[in-house]
Amino acid sequence: MDQKTKSLRIRQLDRQLENFLPVHTLSVPQEGWIRTVRKTIGMSLLQLGRKLNISKQSVSELERREAEGTIQLQKLREVAQAMNLHLVYALVPNNGSLESLVRERARAWAINVVQRTHQTMVLEEQSTGYERQQADVEALVEELMKAMPKQLWD
Repeated sequence: MDQKTKSLRIRQLDRQLENFLPVHTLSVPQEGWIRTVRKTIGMSLLQLGRKLNISKQSVSELERREAEGTIQLQKLREVAQAMNLHLVYALVPNNGSLESLVRERARAWAINVVQRTHQTMVLEEQSTGYERQQADVEALVEELMKAMPKQLWD
């Protein structure tokens, strides 16, 4: 994939994920979403079980697994549909955007490379100043942002 396509894909996916950013700070209820929503709308275990064609004990087990984080995504989708809800599923970057995520990783990588190069130059008595090192880091970050080599994630 060429660099323009990579950059375009990041921007497009970032735009899609923007809608999920407010949800990023939302915490999952301690008892899980299924139980919380079911209780809030006044639906019993038996009623939800009927909609899913399972016993109320099985519904309780689903609620437990969801609260523990071990429920299968497909099962969660089925429960949501049975409750006339829509399951929303996304992977949202911690720092706000995929571009920021890549830039952060590129900066860490660039700093490491520039520091190693600087150490070699110090040993050879060809040391550069701090401003020059920072400029080198920024230039390398921009190169890495364009190329996005897989090695960024090693």
